[in-house]
Formats: sequence, C-alpha cells, structure tokens
Amino acid sequence: MSFTLEITSLAYGGSGIGRDSGKVVFVPFTAPGDVIEAEITKEKKRYAEARLLKIITPSPIRDEPLCPVYGHCGGCDMQHIQYSEQVLWKERIFSETLKRIGGLILPPLDPPVPSCKSYHYRSKSRFHVKGGKWGFFRKGTVSIVDITECPIADPLINRAFAEIRAFVTGTAAMAPLKKALSSLEIGLSPVDEKVVASINLRRPLQGLSWHSLLSAVEVLKGLEVRVASEGGKGRVLYKGGERNLLYKTGELIMSSPLGSFAQINRAQNKRLIERVLEYADLKGNENIIELFCGAGNLTFHLAPLVSRLMAVDSDKAAIKQARLSVQDSDKEYNGLEFFSMEAAKWCEENLKNLETSSIDMVVLDPPREGDTETLRWLSRFTPARILYVSCSPPTMARDMKILANVGYNIDRVSMIDLFPETGHIEGLALLSFGKKKVR
Repeated sequence: MSFTLEITSLAYGGSGIGRDSGKVVFVPFTAPGDVIEAEITKEKKRYAEARLLKIITPSPIRDEPLCPVYGHCGGCDMQHIQYSEQVLWKERIFSETLKRIGGLILPPLDPPVPSCKSYHYRSKSRFHVKGGKWGFFRKGTVSIVDITECPIADPLINRAFAEIRAFVTGTAAMAPLKKALSSLEIGLSPVDEKVVASINLRRPLQGLSWHSLLSAVEVLKGLEVRVASEGGKGRVLYKGGERNLLYKTGELIMSSPLGSFAQINRAQNKRLIERVLEYADLKGNENIIELFCGAGNLTFHLAPLVSRLMAVDSDKAAIKQARLSVQDSDKEYNGLEFFSMEAAKWCEENLKNLETSSIDMVVLDPPREGDTETLRWLSRFTPARILYVSCSPPTMARDMKILANVGYNIDRVSMIDLFPETGHIEGLALLSFGKKKVR
C-alpha cells in the first residue's frame, strides 16, 4: 500500500528520512524537501524502509543525475542532489554520527573540504562481468547492471574499459574469456596518462594471447591476469608491461601496485594532505609514527617536516614501493623508516621503547573497520597527539570514544568529501592527550 511522505533530512549513506505516524522511514534517492509517494519494503519495530514510487513535489535542492543507470547501479547514492547541498548534508551527518555513536562533545567543526569536481574523479574502478553484462552490482544484489561508462570514473578509465570490452567480445580468439571473466579492475597512472588493468578469472584458461590484449588497447600500459583460488588474491597467470601506477605527490613521483590502497580522488587527495599538514602544525623537531601508511601518501609530505618518522603498514608490496620511492628521489629522507608489519603487532613489539620515548604524534589512517587492537596499544604509550583519518564516521566515532576515555581531548574535526555523488564520508580529527599518565 502506498502512502504520502515528506522527506525532512538525510541519513548516513544518503537515504532520505521522513516520518509516518511517528515512525522513521528511510527512502533511497530522495532529498530533503521532497514530498513523495512511497511503499514500505521492510518494517521494523523502530523504523521502516521504503521505495520511492513517485515524486509529488520535488525538493528545490534536487539535481538531474548524469548517469543513465542511476538508481539501479549500487555505486552512487546522491546524484539527485545538488553538489553544494551534498557537502552541507554530509558535514551534518558526519557531526551527528560522531555525537550519536561516540557520545562525543565536539569543538565547532572546521569548514568542510568540497571536491574540486564531482564527476570523473575516480582513479580506480572495478567492473564485474557475467552473462554478457559488464558493469557494477545492482543496489543490494550481486546481479550486474550493464554499462558503457561510469560518469564518476576518469575518462581514461572509461576509455580503457570500452576498448578492453570491445576487444574481448569482438575477437574470436578471446571467445573462451567471455564466460571465464569474473571482474576487471582498472587504475589510472596520471604521470604517464596510461592505465593498468587486472583481470580476474573464474577458472584457468590456456592458449589465450594476453599480450595481444595488452597491445590492442592503446592506453593500457600493464596487465595482470589472476584465477580465483581458495583464500588469498588468486594465482597469477600472466604479467605484462609496466604494472605500477605513477602519480605525483608534492615533488615526488610515487609508484604503487594497482592492488595497494590509494585514495581514488587524486585531486581531492591533495586537499586532504593540505588539511593534514595544517592540523599537524609541525615545527621540525618532532618524532612521529604513521600507522597504515600504505605506499606513502601522507608519509612523503610529513617526513621532510619532522626529525624522525616511523611508517608502518602490513601491505608488503606497498612498503616495498615506498622504499623504492625513497631510493629514486633526489630528496634526502634521513629520519624516515618503513616497517612492513601489522600496526598492532608493531606497537606491541616496540612498546617498551615507545613508553620511554617522546612520541609527539601518531598519524593513523586505518581501514574502514578501524583497528581497536592498535588503539589499545596507543593507550599504553599515549603519544602527545593523534591525527586520525577515517573513511567511516561510525568507526571513527567508536574509536574516538575509546581515545577520549583514556584521556584524549578532541581539538579539531573536519569533513573532507573524497567521494562526491555517493554517501561515503571522509573525516579528520586531531586529538591531544589531556591527562597525566598513571603508570
């Protein structure tokens, strides 16, 4: 049965919120100010979920989505809202999430950092393939929405996607690949304006000329082919060309494997780094630790500004590339050390030294689920300041509550929009230790 609903706000993830007979109702693809006709799809004791049937009165902040499959593809949540309004609502959601989940008392948030462009910003995309369809998963399912391009992906990624698909589907020698192909990941290498691709297969194939595919796609400089296996990343069948992504960070040309973590909004990543450095407010004599450093996205901006930096990550390939970046650089990084290890394990093994050392700051950018074990070790040696970068406000709220409970004060907080047109939110916080440590 349908009913009329006025949308008054947005939830984390991008769904609109309205109230029907006092019960909260979440409706995807709606905007504050919409009056809609909706239908309940899931009823819970405290809330309900509904689908949009018709817009009776459109919100003044609505926008026309660029994507022809928007609302079906599960990648974007907010293309129907003007970008300036997306930023305002994301900041509000970010603040409310920290307060509600973490019970945190926040200082006034610093101005949000909007993205310099809201489309064509993604430097990496993973496309799924099955039953002749190439694209992304339909929202809430594993069925594939067929696409020709993605409006939020970089044009070079879209070009490579189209050319690889055309070669595979239009070349007789590649016919066996049509059914075996599971997914295709493409990453942008902006320094040389090329891309690197990784093909994942459901089963091994013999006799295919992978080099012919590499040669046929002009913008493709490197290719890796893997076949699914129990656990791990799968077995490598082919490696060809130059498979590292090259991008500039400051004065340094960085190189990282396609599979290593990297911010996918390169232009906005520069703004993130600027705010990290603003929060860090480094004087030149600090000893700092960076946990979850990856291939050095923040590291190589922090290192020249401090006396010593110990950078830690469990991704061996990323650490290897970070060390090679140091070797290939004209700059001297005398106080920089890289460690290939789980963050919590590294803290545990170095706890005695850390407890007796003067650690001025820990910078951490953990994965979406966070790392409470690492926080437990940080609570033991209590660095003077912690600079926390997070891609999950709920996780950030939980972790900041842990830190607040052991004596950290929240000095500065801001929202950085790394993922326009989606419900994803990046947060940054600076915390300082405010209680005398009791040993």
